Formats: sequence, C-alpha cells, structure tokens
Amino acid sequence: HVSRETLPILAHVSRETLPILAHLSRETLPILAHLSRETLPILAHLSRETLPILAHVSRETLPILAHLSRETLPILAHLSRETLPILAHLSRETLPILAHLSRETLPILAHLSRETLPILAHLSRETLPILAHLSR
Repeated sequence: HVSRETLPILAHVSRETLPILAHLSRETLPILAHLSRETLPILAHLSRETLPILAHVSRETLPILAHLSRETLPILAHLSRETLPILAHLSRETLPILAHLSRETLPILAHLSRETLPILAHLSRETLPILAHLSR
C-alpha cells in the first residue's frame, strides 16, 4: 500500500517504529506522507487502540502528536473525527490535561475554541470532571 507520497518516510524508520508499520491499514497508511523525522517516533508509542486515529489526523493536528507523552497518548483511542481537530489548538501548557480526560469529559473538547481552550491549563484532575456537565 506504499505510494510515491509515503515512500520517503521509510528512510527514517527505526527499530522502534518499524513494528507499527505492520499494523497500518489502507486508512491509516496515508499518514506516513505527512510524518517528518520529528513526528515519526510517535509511531513507536502507538498501540492497536490508538493507531486508528491516524486515519483522521491532518497536517494541522499531526505536529501535536510529537508532544504527546506516554501519559497523554492513550487519549487518542477515545478521540473522534469531531474531537481530533482540537489537538491543533493545544499548547504545551494545555496538552498535559489530556492525561486526565475521560470518555465523559472528552466530548467537550469539540466545543472548545482557541479562546476557551486555555482554560484547560488551569483545570486539575479534581476540577476537570465539571466539563462533563457543561453544555454548549
């Protein structure tokens, strides 16, 4: 399934990222065309649960994947086509909050804007559940 667009990234594949290639599908493989030397290592931290989200990743949301940690990466498994774009607006300050989001609080991300997103940086594990009770 490798194309002219996805072939160049294979030159940067390492022992850590190679195994994940076996789990890429026709839907997730095109993401290779958007990966760079900096974002490629994120593949090594993806699991079968988080890998499918790659099918919805865009050039705008891809860079944020490079800043995800082992704590925040599992949230990818719960993101949808609607909530994934919010990643493009996250900063290093607001990104850690992803580790504390649950299936109940995650959908609220789809309703946050560039203006309201920074509030996440001030939320804690204790105050975050309030998001689940907010409406548009």
